[in-house]
Amino acid sequence: MSASHPFAGRASVSPAEAAGEDFAVPEPGSRTRTLIEQAFHDRGHRLRVTMQLPGTEAVKKAVEANLAVAMVSRYSIDREVALSVLTRVPVDGLVLERPIHILHRKGKHLSPLARRFLTFASEYVAESEGTLKRIRK
Repeated sequence: MSASHPFAGRASVSPAEAAGEDFAVPEPGSRTRTLIEQAFHDRGHRLRVTMQLPGTEAVKKAVEANLAVAMVSRYSIDREVALSVLTRVPVDGLVLERPIHILHRKGKHLSPLARRFLTFASEYVAESEGTLKRIRK
């Protein structure tokens, strides 16, 4: 949310409080939007979607202007949070995670760069407590 939003500075908000706010969301079919709407639905709430925008950057701009609140990847707002333009306020009991899958051919020689990327991705995901599944096809 914007740094000037009434919830800014709070330790957290309830799912009901969050669902009652005007929400800016990505276009229909977005995995992020689907994940967020399902998480609220599972808790008995429906988001009040007032803005549907084409992508994360547009959503962030609407939130910066205090037109709505949104849920986007925490990594996508690091810069805005550091500049105190946006702020993060957790929703009680709401943890959204998406697994990451990396596919490559089994027995296929991987270049040094590809091996370095896989090492980097595994370490990065481990640091952020996510899940990385490596599937060899």
